[in-house]
Amino acid sequence: MKIIVFILVLVVTMASCKHDPLVFEGPVPLPEGSAEISFQDEILPLLLSNCAMSGCHDALTREEGIQLTDYSNVLKIVKANNPGDSELYEVITESDQDKRMPPPPRNPLNQAQIEMVRNWINEGARNTFRPEGNCDTVTVSYASTVRLVLDQYCVGCHNNSLSEGGLNLTIFSQIQQKQTQIYQRISLSRQDPSYMPKGGLLSDCKTNQLKAWIHQGAQQN
Repeated sequence: MKIIVFILVLVVTMASCKHDPLVFEGPVPLPEGSAEISFQDEILPLLLSNCAMSGCHDALTREEGIQLTDYSNVLKIVKANNPGDSELYEVITESDQDKRMPPPPRNPLNQAQIEMVRNWINEGARNTFRPEGNCDTVTVSYASTVRLVLDQYCVGCHNNSLSEGGLNLTIFSQIQQKQTQIYQRISLSRQDPSYMPKGGLLSDCKTNQLKAWIHQGAQQN
């Protein structure tokens, strides 16, 4: 009888036991071929280049109490699945230049970048990254490789309105003229204050692709 009672108690206890939802620590890898926006590879570099610079929303300045250097802080101004109720989306689409981010004289985000932020929020605003796998350093080109990297990681500080270090990375002739400087900066240790891009998030693969393109003649291909 005691054995039967024990078994019944055990069954009831197991049936009532509920596990907490599985929560990943740190960024979640996206499956190969996934079209989901990657926070670490797409959203964060965009924010570091356009918003988290000295005097604005970096870790030291924290203008208006906002820091945009990592996922946990970005999520404070984002409401997952609801761009319209997310402060981040509201300020990058603001028509009033006094409220728009990035503020003048910096260029506003372009439509493709705004759409990327909106899609990321709609997808749940997850902290994700895209595993690199095999890195192609052979078929790199300016249009399909280099231009995308520069737009995502560098143009926020090196554009028509703001040319830090006298470098405008929206103009191909300047990129070609400064290719040695670019090569040197991306080759530095990520802890070196002169390393570019700021934030140190350029992956080994993207770094090697830029180097390969320069070694191949830095052509506008």
